[in-house]
Amino acid sequence: MILVFLGIFLFMQTGSAQEKKEKLKTVWPDDHKWKVGFDQEDKAMHVLELIPESESHEHWTILGTMITITGAQNVPMENIMMAMYEQVKLNAPKSTVTEIELNEAGEHHWIVFKIESHRFHHHNTPESRLYYVIQGKSSLYVNMVTIKEKSLSHHFVDKWKAIFKASELVYE
Repeated sequence: MILVFLGIFLFMQTGSAQEKKEKLKTVWPDDHKWKVGFDQEDKAMHVLELIPESESHEHWTILGTMITITGAQNVPMENIMMAMYEQVKLNAPKSTVTEIELNEAGEHHWIVFKIESHRFHHHNTPESRLYYVIQGKSSLYVNMVTIKEKSLSHHFVDKWKAIFKASELVYE
């Protein structure tokens, strides 16, 4: 009888553990009163864009983006940085990329980097982005914040780096 109970208990624990979904929880600062500007999900990827409450998806001053790439595992962080950089360069060939911080110790590797673009092919407005990428157990997570400036100030980088690094992988 005890073995049956133990077997049922272990089955229930295993079953409930498998049902929990991994997510990257980021606390976005209240100073912009964020709202969802775009939200799209399929089996491979989830993209969520946040904009200030008083702005539109077409006209924004700051844009927050969270991307989950489902199933991506053991991807070298520098490869992710360079892939993001190459993607931006398709429309802004004179962009620059700068690695800010890299941590490859432990189970959850992460990187912080920035890509600064003075102009794009389709418009002359500059855009600069700060990225935080972390490897989860089951997915790769990308947080980024974008502003319409040629470069990111040290204050901006320090503020957002601290916000992103305070993010937590949670299982719900």
